[in-house]
Amino acid sequence: MSPTCECTKSVHFDLGFPVQPRYTRQPCGWAAIYPGVTWARAPCAGLEESALTLRSPWAGAAASSGDGEQPDCPGAIMPDDPLVEGGAPEGGDPDMGEQQYWRCPHCDISMPQGAVLALLRRVGEDLSDLDKDDPEACRLFLQRYGGDQFPLDLKEKDAERRPLLSRQHFYLTDVRLALAQRYGKDGDDAQQGLRQLTDGELAHKRQLCRDLLKLADKLVPAEHRMRGLLWFELHAAEVEASRRRGLDQGPDPEALRVSLLESRRCLTEVVELLRCEPPDLPEGKVLRQARLNLKEVDQLLCALHHAVGRRAHTGCPSTSPNTAAQRGNMKRKKPAQVEYP
Repeated sequence: MSPTCECTKSVHFDLGFPVQPRYTRQPCGWAAIYPGVTWARAPCAGLEESALTLRSPWAGAAASSGDGEQPDCPGAIMPDDPLVEGGAPEGGDPDMGEQQYWRCPHCDISMPQGAVLALLRRVGEDLSDLDKDDPEACRLFLQRYGGDQFPLDLKEKDAERRPLLSRQHFYLTDVRLALAQRYGKDGDDAQQGLRQLTDGELAHKRQLCRDLLKLADKLVPAEHRMRGLLWFELHAAEVEASRRRGLDQGPDPEALRVSLLESRRCLTEVVELLRCEPPDLPEGKVLRQARLNLKEVDQLLCALHHAVGRRAHTGCPSTSPNTAAQRGNMKRKKPAQVEYP
């Protein structure tokens, strides 16, 4: 497409009449800009073939749905029409006078909308009273309403019950986010706080960070601050898990290398997401620490590759080649250089 391109083989429609597009230069080539919502179609194509189908990236997240009563059902209870308002009357029976129902698309479970909204109101009240600085209380909330299973023993066993909310419900996501950041904050500093965690709590922190990052990439990809902080929390948990694994199993260069590469990936994400944060804000301080940690991780990777006699793909000088083929590869290809932010 060129700036003087004139389309004569297709018709541009905007409310039924042709429009003249403007063109702009893009790095990948020329792009057309149309005034208003338009599309191109062949003159012989019917209008029914010109429909546009849009799908939001967060569609199907079930962030406000309930959980079904069937334990083996993967579905969630959702309203027949999410645009219809309704609910339980104050002081009245939530099952009376309800025309709107919430149903599971995978089984025959259904609930009146008033009953569902009354349940959500009760869970919201419990959430407002929840002390998010208490990890035990947060875990009990997740177990009671989300059916979460933890790799640790709770001090107070809650009765076994089916989850009342879908796993991705925003109430549960709020508590998981608070718990992921709360783990490891009891010590005088971050390092001491992480060392005070039990193995189960550390494993739970790592799993929470991974699940929340996967959800955030879908729902809120522009929330760079939250995602950057979660990546840093995951990095800290990975470092502590690697330290404990080394103490329990002894030195293992390959396991250490895998752990360092995972930490480097986390730190790279932190630097990328928080690179525009002012240095005086908490996120800016996290960015500064992430850059320091990234340099230390690269130095450790170089030292590890020197120790085991392997070439470092991170840019550190390679050890002496053992074969003629290795010497030939070194002459033909220069090692990659690390670029620090």
